[in-house]
Amino acid sequence: MAVIILHPTEELKLIKLQKEIISELFEEGRILYAVKPLWIKIHDNFAPVDSAQERKNELSKYNIRQVELDDIELSENSIFIPVTITTDTAAYNSKLTLVNLHSGRQFTSFERDKLNKIKQPVRQLKVFRLGNEKELGSSSKCITKSRWIKIK
Repeated sequence: MAVIILHPTEELKLIKLQKEIISELFEEGRILYAVKPLWIKIHDNFAPVDSAQERKNELSKYNIRQVELDDIELSENSIFIPVTITTDTAAYNSKLTLVNLHSGRQFTSFERDKLNKIKQPVRQLKVFRLGNEKELGSSSKCITKSRWIKIK
C-alpha cells in the first residue's frame, strides 16, 4: 500500500499537536496514545492503472496535485484529521490518525468542544515523500521504495 510520509517540519508540528491533545483530554483511568508513524495511507483504488501489481510498484502512477488537511475530528476511539488528496482526475479521501484511545471513557461531545479550541497547525502539504509501506511484523513497518514530491 502506498503512503504519504510527512516532511519533518510538518511531522514535528503534528507531534506537538498529539502531545497537546493527549494533555488536554487526559483524565484518571483513560489511556491515550499517539499514533506512530504519521503516515497517510493511499487506498488501492487511488491510481488509474491497469493492475494491482502496477499500483504497488509504480509510484509515478500517483499524480498528486494537492494534499489538504481538514479540521481535527474524533470518533469514539480515535482523533484524526480528514485528508483530501486531489489528482488530475479526481479527489480521494483518507485520514491521518493522531491519537487512539487504549482504555477508559470513550470520547464524547464534551471532548469535541475541547478540540475545537486547539488550532490545527498544518493545512496543506507542499513537500512530502510518497512511498510503499511494507509490514515486517505485527508491530513494525518499513518503506520499501520512496520518492520526494514537491507541489507547486
